[in-house]
Amino acid sequence: MEPVESSPNWRETQYCPFCLDNDNPTPYCRLQCGHQVHESCMLIWMHHGHDRCPLCCKSSEWKMTREIMIDINEFKWRIYNVSYPSSPTQNSFRNYGWHTVRLKITPPPYVDHITRIKYVLHPAFSLSKVDLHEPPHELVIKLCSNNVPVVVQVYFVHKVTGKVDTFTMQHCIVKETSNWNYFCGNGDVSLIYNGLQSEENQVLSPNSHFKDLLTLYKRPDDYYASPLIAVAHEERENSRENQQKVPLDE
Repeated sequence: MEPVESSPNWRETQYCPFCLDNDNPTPYCRLQCGHQVHESCMLIWMHHGHDRCPLCCKSSEWKMTREIMIDINEFKWRIYNVSYPSSPTQNSFRNYGWHTVRLKITPPPYVDHITRIKYVLHPAFSLSKVDLHEPPHELVIKLCSNNVPVVVQVYFVHKVTGKVDTFTMQHCIVKETSNWNYFCGNGDVSLIYNGLQSEENQVLSPNSHFKDLLTLYKRPDDYYASPLIAVAHEERENSRENQQKVPLDE
């Protein structure tokens, strides 16, 4: 990261091209090409797989409010959402529209390795949580509905310090193969995008995130207090079709 000089009035020279709101108190960032956008707007733009300026399609490097140029890819967590059609679950009332989806998580460069991934599932699923302690930490699930949220809590080791840390995201499982990006700063970089739109609700509490939906799906109040289902690598099947699957309970 290299310090970059800038005009003191650059933030007032134009509107954010995403929200067109120059009065929004959200911090701005300046892209390497010179265009300015809200930091939160840019992170959401990149969350959907875009990695260039929305106006001129140049580099994704951008300047944050503390006047430092960074490469945002250094802080990017990627979830690869792989989907393919499959047969219905046993005793399902719907015999069409089923997909098997596999989630694969790639950490940013400052992560040495992932030690554990905990998936807290939407109450529509027949399981509340799944805990994967060994590589490849990939969850394979079977679902009929689309755009179903899941809370993903990743435990990882920092490459430089060797310390264990966590990053928690809300990912929406979709019935299409796609990449989704999330961002967590490191060191002097404090930016974060964990899948939530509201800046006032950036902290995800895995066991209480879906509490308002428990009554709707006829789940007990202690639904997420039950022990996790821990799956070790040697317990999984080698075939993709036979990996740990969590069918929707509809």
